[in-house]
Amino acid sequence: MPYTSRRELAANAVLALLAVVAQACHPAPEGPLTALLRPKGTASTAALPRARIGLESRFVLATHPAFSLHTNEITTLPAADELALDVTLPDAVGDHAEVRLDGWLSIRDRTAVKNAADLFSGVRLGVRAAPAVVRRDGGAPPRLHFALPEAVRGQVGRLTVRARQLPPALQRLETEPITVPADARLVFGYGVEEAGWDAGWPPVRFRVLALSRWRAPAVVFEDVIDPAAREPQRRWQDATADLATLAGRRVTFQFETQALGGGAGHPVTSSFPLIADPEVVARQRAPAPPRRNVILISLDTLRARSVGAYGCPEATTPKLDQRVAFAGALVRQVVTPVPFTPPAHMSMLTGLAPCAHGVFDLNTALAPGATTLAEAFRAGGWETAAFTEDAYLVDGNGFERGFDAYSENRSEESASPGFAQETFGAATRWLDGHGDRPFFLFVHTYQVHEPYNPRTPYDTMFPGHDDPNPNRRNRSLYEGEVRYTDDVVTRFLNVLEARQLAERTILVVTSDHGEAFGEHFWGGHGFDLHDEALLVPLLVRAPGLVPAGRVVEDEVGLADLPPTLLELVGLPAPAGIEGRSFAGLLTGQGRPFVERPIVSWIFGDAATAVQISVRTRGYKYIKQLDSGTESFVDLGSDPGETVERLAAGGIRLDEARAVAAQALAACAEDRKQHPADAVGMTGGEPGWLVNRDELQNRDQLERKLRSLGYVR
Repeated sequence: MPYTSRRELAANAVLALLAVVAQACHPAPEGPLTALLRPKGTASTAALPRARIGLESRFVLATHPAFSLHTNEITTLPAADELALDVTLPDAVGDHAEVRLDGWLSIRDRTAVKNAADLFSGVRLGVRAAPAVVRRDGGAPPRLHFALPEAVRGQVGRLTVRARQLPPALQRLETEPITVPADARLVFGYGVEEAGWDAGWPPVRFRVLALSRWRAPAVVFEDVIDPAAREPQRRWQDATADLATLAGRRVTFQFETQALGGGAGHPVTSSFPLIADPEVVARQRAPAPPRRNVILISLDTLRARSVGAYGCPEATTPKLDQRVAFAGALVRQVVTPVPFTPPAHMSMLTGLAPCAHGVFDLNTALAPGATTLAEAFRAGGWETAAFTEDAYLVDGNGFERGFDAYSENRSEESASPGFAQETFGAATRWLDGHGDRPFFLFVHTYQVHEPYNPRTPYDTMFPGHDDPNPNRRNRSLYEGEVRYTDDVVTRFLNVLEARQLAERTILVVTSDHGEAFGEHFWGGHGFDLHDEALLVPLLVRAPGLVPAGRVVEDEVGLADLPPTLLELVGLPAPAGIEGRSFAGLLTGQGRPFVERPIVSWIFGDAATAVQISVRTRGYKYIKQLDSGTESFVDLGSDPGETVERLAAGGIRLDEARAVAAQALAACAEDRKQHPADAVGMTGGEPGWLVNRDELQNRDQLERKLRSLGYVR
C-alpha cells in the first residue's frame, strides 16, 4: 500500500516540522518549532535551518551557529615553526560561555606537482590549528597555535578561523500535540557535527519520547553514538520508530540529546548533536493515484554533438541512446543560458534566466524569493535528494534549497577527473531507503569535464587519443570519458529496473553546457557562444507517458525544464518562472509550444555581461558587449557557424538585435530589483575550495593527482 509523507497528512492537527501543511496549504499551528516550517503560502525553504554532517546537509530542528572570525584572509606565515594567533571573540558570544575555536591555513605548494598543464598548478597544503575550547571571561584573548611544517614557513597562505559556542549538554525540543494515525511511523535523521568528532569529545545519547496526559512518557527511540571513537558514525544516521502502540493517542514528541562527557576519557562536557527533518508517515486508508518519481541526471560538460543519438560518429553513448533516447524522447536543440556550471545549473533548477536567479559564479547565491524545482516537488509531497561533486553546485549558494538531503563530493577542479562511480553509487544507496514513496532525485557528475583522463580501456577507445594535435587528442580522450560515463549510468539504470522503479519514473539526462575543441579557436567552455558550447543533450524517458522514439525538433532552453517536469507530474509551475513547459512536445498532448529566440550569456568579473547571443533554429547572433562587434550566421545552411552573414541578416538580424536589447534591459532591471547576493561566510565555508575538506579529503585529492600522473 502506498505511503503518504508529512506533506500530505490531513491538517487536522498538523505538527510543526513533524507534520506539515496538507496539499490544501492550511497553516500549521503556532508552537516551538513553527519557525522551522516553510513560509506560509510558499514552497520556499530558504528560511529553514540546514546543517552538514560529513558532505551531506539536511534540514534540522536547530543549528549550532558558527562565527567566522577570519575567512580566507591572506596572511604571510612566519619563518618560525609555529604561528600563534590571538583571537577576539565576537560580542554575540555571551560572557562565560564555552566556545570551540578552529583554525585552518591553506598554502599553495607549487613545487609539489610536476608538469601540471593547468592554471592552478600546485597542491594545496592544509595546516590545522589544535582545536581549543575556551571561555569568554574578560581575561587575555584566547590563542590558536599552528605547527608549521618547514615547507610552508615564510609562505603566503589563506587563514580561516571559526568559533562555535557549545550548547548545553542536555537539550530538549518538543513538538505541538498530534493525534497519531494508525499504522504510523516516525522517521528522522540524527548525528553529530564534525566539531564533535575529535578525541576527547563525548558520546551523545539521542532519545525520542512520546508525552501525553495521564500517561507516563513512552520512549519510542534511543541510541548512543560516539563519532570521536567510531569513524562509521561520522555521518547522518537514519531512524525509523514504529508508532503502532500510540495509534489514536494525542501526543507531543520530545527530542532529547545528551552529551555523555565530563569523565577522564571525555573531558569535554558538551557536543554538537543534530536532529534532521523528522516526519510522521502513515499508511493511507484508500489507495491514492500513483505518482511518478523524477530523476534528473546532469552529465556536466557533455555537448550534444558527442552523443551518439545526436550524430556522433563514435560509439560514445550506446546504452543511453538505446535505453533512454530511443525508449523515450530526444530533444534535438537544447540551449544553455551560460556555458558555465553554476549559472547554467541554477537556470536548470529554477526556470529563471541568470540575471533573475542571480547565481553567476561560486560567490553569489540564489535570492530567497526564488522557488527551486526541488522546493516545488517537496511542497507537492515528493521526497527530494541530490548528489553532486567537485564543489561547483555549492551547498550555500542555493542549490541545496528544497532538497531533504544534499550531498557534495567536493574536490579541487585542477585535480579532478570526476567521481561518477562514487556519485551514482551514493544515489543508489539513497534509493535503498526511499524507493517506496514518490521522489525527486538529482544526480550530477563532473566525469567528462576536463582534465580528460579516462581510465583503461576508455583512454584508447577512439581514434586520435595519441594525435599530436591537442584538440583532436583532447576530443578523443573527452569522448572516452563520455563512454565510461555511459557505462556508469547504465549500471544505475539497471538498479532502477531491478527495483521495479523504471516504469514509474520520469528519467531525464541532460547537461549544463558543451565543450569546444578548437572549432572556433577556443578549447573548453566559458569563453564564447558557439554551438559546441551551447547545445546540450536532453533525453526523456517516461514509460506510458512519453512515447518511445519521439523526436522533438523545436528549440528549447534549460530554463524550460522545470515547468516541463512539473507539468508531467501534475504540479503547477512556481509564480514568476520564466521557462515555459514543453511537456506537450514530449507526450504529444496538451498545449501547443511556440518557439522563441533563446538568449545566452558570457559573464565576466563582478557578474558583468561581456557577450550575448540570440539563437533560433534558423540563425545565431552574437554580440561582444565591450567592443560592440557583431556576428550573424545562418544555421540552416551553415550549422558549423563558419560563414559570416551579418550583411545579409535582414529582418532576422533586426529581430535578433531587438531580442538582445530587450534581454539586456531585462537583465539590468533584474539586477536592480534583485542584486546578486554574495555568499555570506558566517558559519559557512568558501564555495570554491573548503579548508575543512582539504584536510578531510586529502586522500581523495592524492588519489586524483595519482590518476592524473602528477604524483607516483
